[in-house]
Amino acid sequence: MSSTALIYGATGYMGRLTARRAAEAGMRPLLAGRDATAVAEVGRELDLPVRAFSLDDPAAVRNALDGVSVVLNSAGPFDRTAAPLIDACLLTGTHYLDLAGEVPEFRLAADLDRQARDSHVMLMPGVGFGVVPTDSLAVHLHGRVPDAHRLEIAFRTVGGVSRGTAATLLRDLPRTGVRLRDGVYERQWAAATTKKV
Repeated sequence: MSSTALIYGATGYMGRLTARRAAEAGMRPLLAGRDATAVAEVGRELDLPVRAFSLDDPAAVRNALDGVSVVLNSAGPFDRTAAPLIDACLLTGTHYLDLAGEVPEFRLAADLDRQARDSHVMLMPGVGFGVVPTDSLAVHLHGRVPDAHRLEIAFRTVGGVSRGTAATLLRDLPRTGVRLRDGVYERQWAAATTKKV
């Protein structure tokens, strides 16, 4: 297997930022998305190779992952893009990462854990700042302070909100969310509790 990374959703706000940062670091990921013209424009701007494909055609998605070892899905809404990419990754032996921060995408990956292990594929949603990095910090702190029984992490983001994140927030705000308490997901309204830090 090659060591080629593919960024799906490279024409969106986060995808473009990620692609630019990868190029600045000397990496040469494939840039991908459903709009061939828009992907080609970003590819020319960053001098990176491109692939255009829609997630509506499972065979096209599998073919687009030929020679790819890891996919970073930056195309939201993730409740529409995660499943088709994960399915293709499991069939092609391609590792999967995404920037999702929503519980359904984590549950999808967890439900497919046995199949992923059998396929030697890593499924890791939530590699954006809000989940995996903060969880990694919690694990690190637990190693440094093993007798601690409680941890609260607060962080502040800077910059704007992408259109996709704003749309997802507005769509999901009227619905109940979840919080994890003692290893169990509980229903909770957004902003049900607040804390000043």
